[in-house]
Amino acid sequence: MKNFDQLHIGDRVTLQVFKSLTLELKKGSTAVVSRTEDAAKVSGEAGQPPGGALGRQVTVMAEVIGMDAESQVVTLKGPNRSIDLEVRDPEQFKLIAVGDRVEATYTEAVAVSVSPAKAE
Repeated sequence: MKNFDQLHIGDRVTLQVFKSLTLELKKGSTAVVSRTEDAAKVSGEAGQPPGGALGRQVTVMAEVIGMDAESQVVTLKGPNRSIDLEVRDPEQFKLIAVGDRVEATYTEAVAVSVSPAKAE
């Protein structure tokens, strides 16, 4: 966080954390099994109030390598490991086939803001 020296006793520092995970079935895709990561940060310019944000996004393309219809579990093989994923919706499970790809995108971000102390 830049401009840290502008903080005063009584200022309110707010920290917000955001996380999300999305999964998208790529029916019939032959995309390469892979993992990418992007990061970004924003901070105040000189003279601006203290604050900023930092975030990263990890995207994994995985291949469906197995399916268990009885337990509705799909086995996904990513670039570093395999995982078993329970598909709770039977109609969604029916749409998946061995060889399909699943793109998982995990995003996390932290934002810091400062509100001045209230005048007495």
